[in-house]
Amino acid sequence: MQRWGLKIPVQGNRRMVSNARSETLLHKVSFRSLQRCAFVADGWFEWQHSPGGKQPWYHHGGGRLLYFAGVYEPENGCVIVTEPAADSLRHIHCRQPVWLDEVDLEPWLTQGAAPKRSQSLTMTCHPVAKTVGDARIDEPGLIKPLPRDRSDTRQTADLFAER
Repeated sequence: MQRWGLKIPVQGNRRMVSNARSETLLHKVSFRSLQRCAFVADGWFEWQHSPGGKQPWYHHGGGRLLYFAGVYEPENGCVIVTEPAADSLRHIHCRQPVWLDEVDLEPWLTQGAAPKRSQSLTMTCHPVAKTVGDARIDEPGLIKPLPRDRSDTRQTADLFAER
């Protein structure tokens, strides 16, 4: 078990971070000595910002377990490794977790390979109710798609089009 987040030195101060960018992970001194790990999940939530407010979306692999690249330091904590979002997800958020499949998992954990998104996995996403933002609520229904006509999506129809 690890605490979420890492305190890393930044210009003489220690700053808490919640993720690590894949583009700079191997180059920044603060991250080079961290140990590698993988987070197992069946999906993740991302909030889309729009003029009408924020809308949460659930990203998933159609029921498949996913592995996300991560790094940690014992007694300090852990973070997920992120990368620029895939074209099909960029309309929701500019970044996403680096997802790994079974082939990419072993090199990431043991061989010092640079984190790279699995090319064999595809993600699906749909808007969900804003109750996912309430930490007191933890139930399976949080991942249910919102009906397209629900007023709290505050999205235009083109956001639901196939991309």
